[in-house]
Amino acid sequence: MKRNTIIMGMTALLLLMLTACTVYQTNFENVKINYEASDIHKKEDIDAAAKAVFDEFSQFDDAVLYSLTYSGDETSENNIAYCQELLKDKKIVDCVVFKSNFKTSKWAKPAWEPNTEYDWDWYVAKDSNGNWTVATYGYC
Repeated sequence: MKRNTIIMGMTALLLLMLTACTVYQTNFENVKINYEASDIHKKEDIDAAAKAVFDEFSQFDDAVLYSLTYSGDETSENNIAYCQELLKDKKIVDCVVFKSNFKTSKWAKPAWEPNTEYDWDWYVAKDSNGNWTVATYGYC
């Protein structure tokens, strides 16, 4: 009986150690969103586009998102056609471009440099049904 308890305890400890090595960001409450002045996008539009980024970013292993900065009206308007090229199956009516800052953990997998900060762009498109979708991201 004592042996089974020890084995179960060691198994639980091993599982805990394995899960602690991977960071999955599921809470974005502390992400700073810099809205910048906009004549074409309401705060609600930018928040909806940011949620699409959060949904995509939550799939990243070993990284924590710190900030999103709205890149401005001109950048966003100039990239509607680009988003349409990327999302050919949708009718794109709007675009929000963000700059982001995130950092990988010290346990980052080979796709990432461990313990490194990244500054990426996110192109988020709104289709004719009002849905926001990440069209592309990275060093665009």
